[in-house]
Amino acid sequence: MPQPHFIVLTYPAQGHINPTLQFAKHLIRIGVRVTYITSISASRRMTKRRGKDAISEFITSSENEGKPITCIVYSLLLHWAAEVACKHHIPSALLWIQPATVFDIYYFYFNGYESAIKAQADETNPKCSIKLPGLPPLFTRDLPSFVIASTVYQSALSLFQEQMDVLAEEPNAKILINTFDALEHEALNAIEKFKTVGIGPLVPSSFFNSKDALDNSLRADLFQSDSKNCCSNRVGSV
Repeated sequence: MPQPHFIVLTYPAQGHINPTLQFAKHLIRIGVRVTYITSISASRRMTKRRGKDAISEFITSSENEGKPITCIVYSLLLHWAAEVACKHHIPSALLWIQPATVFDIYYFYFNGYESAIKAQADETNPKCSIKLPGLPPLFTRDLPSFVIASTVYQSALSLFQEQMDVLAEEPNAKILINTFDALEHEALNAIEKFKTVGIGPLVPSSFFNSKDALDNSLRADLFQSDSKNCCSNRVGSV
């Protein structure tokens, strides 16, 4: 049986790279081959056609080399990765790098609660609470700035909507969330449509008194491959 081989694809921003890199390290520790892919060029290229082509080409070349890709895990804002995975008949999963509660808020916002959230998200009345299914009362300060009525980030909000639309179309969408059950039990079970799994917190293992003393920083050098930690490393203009 071939060694499991995951692509971990991340948006080229530090807030995405840090948690996805920690997730890749967790996979490597349990014997998974990981190819970590991001872009070192303009971030806009990650959302255009070239990204799909580059990942497809890599999947094909890995197959030819006897190292077939068995799963694609992608960070938010790269929802097109699920389309590539489907094309190649490979399972995929979204790695949601934010808390489960934030995921739920976006889901409900785009699924019937937009008006309610906007109506109650009164920045001038911090005591005004918002009740969403399966979640405790939320206040304006708890909401992502993108969903507040006065937001000016409409283009960013549309990307989150596209992500939710892609997930809705998948028969068995898999969402891995940077949290853990004891912290967000309600939030992890608030949406019946999706199976969400807490796989966090995605921080260096030494923070938990791990014996891996080398994993003690969020700092990473993507231009060097450490054979002790990485099975495969690919960084390029995708």
